[in-house]
Amino acid sequence: MYHKKSSLLIIILIAVVVCLIRCMNEVKAVDSRGRNFAGAVSCRQCHQAIYDSFISSAHYSSTSPAMKENIFGNFSAGHNKFKFNDTLTVVMEDRDSGYYQVLYEKGKEKNAYKFDIIFGCRNAQTSLYWQDNQTYELPVSFYDAEKVWATSPGFSETHPDFKRFIGTDCFECHSSNIKSLLNASTSGITQEMEKGSLIYGIDCERCHGPAKAHVLYHLENERDTVSKYLLLNGSLNRQQKIDGCALCHSGNDKLKIESRFRFRPGDSLDNYFMPKDTGSKVSDFDVHGNQYGLLKESKCFKNTST
Repeated sequence: MYHKKSSLLIIILIAVVVCLIRCMNEVKAVDSRGRNFAGAVSCRQCHQAIYDSFISSAHYSSTSPAMKENIFGNFSAGHNKFKFNDTLTVVMEDRDSGYYQVLYEKGKEKNAYKFDIIFGCRNAQTSLYWQDNQTYELPVSFYDAEKVWATSPGFSETHPDFKRFIGTDCFECHSSNIKSLLNASTSGITQEMEKGSLIYGIDCERCHGPAKAHVLYHLENERDTVSKYLLLNGSLNRQQKIDGCALCHSGNDKLKIESRFRFRPGDSLDNYFMPKDTGSKVSDFDVHGNQYGLLKESKCFKNTST
């Protein structure tokens, strides 16, 4: 009788451990966007060729962690400095704890700022560093065409600034998600972000929508080749298709009224932006361009409706 009770107890304990492991894995597997998302890696199970092509695209690398394989810039002596003025120089250094932009004043180190997040993978790379729960842009970027370090877009060429705050507006077009929180205090309203929630790059579900139900269904029904639980691009009209791209490729001359992270295939861009008041001050400087505006002016676009 004692042995039977012991065996039963062992079986119960094993069952409890298995349940705990499953629960832990389920929690760990939850995408930071919510339980309706599966994560881009899950797409490879059925779409290997498409996924393997996707990971070499500019969208995939629109943001990436600042690791050796992701940084283009030269950190070797003689190729890693940018002189702002007679007293201030920024040196890009490879240290044991990571890559840094180090500010030197009259040859003495004043402060070091770590490369944490890389923006871009073609033509140029701009980087951010974390300070508490906020990100700031580093003042020196690498321009791949010229193979040189130079000031980041919009930065002074004579005075390095390490305090340009980068909020979710930039992440909305350079990543797939990052959670944020607005805090009100006597000094004003500040935005903080959750580091662990950042999903690098523009992944499959940014353009195709939440795919958890789609993935689970087709893994269990491998013979069913008709796509289920996912809005197909072919079912959208021309403007709906264009709006999916124009979300991030139509310039910055409009007033945003809703987070781009909420956009789903089939949504209208009018629900996310509205024209700015004629009296509003619009910055003349914008490195992003307006690809949608240029497309609308092309002959092929004007001569077709589908």
